[in-house]
Amino acid sequence: MRNAGQNGHNSGIGFDGGEKSIFTPYVIVSEEQLSASEQVLRAQIIPNDKRLKSDEIKALCQKSPVKRAIFHGGLNEWFPMPEMKNYSGYDRDNRTFLNANAPKNQAEILIGKLEATNKTSLESFILEDLGITGEKKERMRQGILEAIALHNRNDLLQKFQA
Repeated sequence: MRNAGQNGHNSGIGFDGGEKSIFTPYVIVSEEQLSASEQVLRAQIIPNDKRLKSDEIKALCQKSPVKRAIFHGGLNEWFPMPEMKNYSGYDRDNRTFLNANAPKNQAEILIGKLEATNKTSLESFILEDLGITGEKKERMRQGILEAIALHNRNDLLQKFQA
């Protein structure tokens, strides 16, 4: 069984005794956030002999392509953090999407669906493609019209004869 949690304080996750043995701690420290991470580094999840000073962690971060150090509790060791494959499509460090054509918000996702459908009326698109009925159908229609207007997509207005 694998357990995962994210908290810098043992008491914050409800244990401080023998229960800790079921967890493998991982601590990731960014070079830019060394001072903010000191409280986490003092937590009892890292053995005393493995608690590094800020300059030691900074040296590990500088060896890392992503400027982070990681403590792997299973190996009981610190490492420069490697660059890992990003499956999310969003670069959290630079606050950018990895694919310039990736949808950035719900309106753009909706526009993509409107472009792809073979429906010629909003009513059939909402009912058949989105599966929305009842009261929500009219709200969705208004949302679609707002998204079309927001993106200046007169071609979609013509397509759906709105």
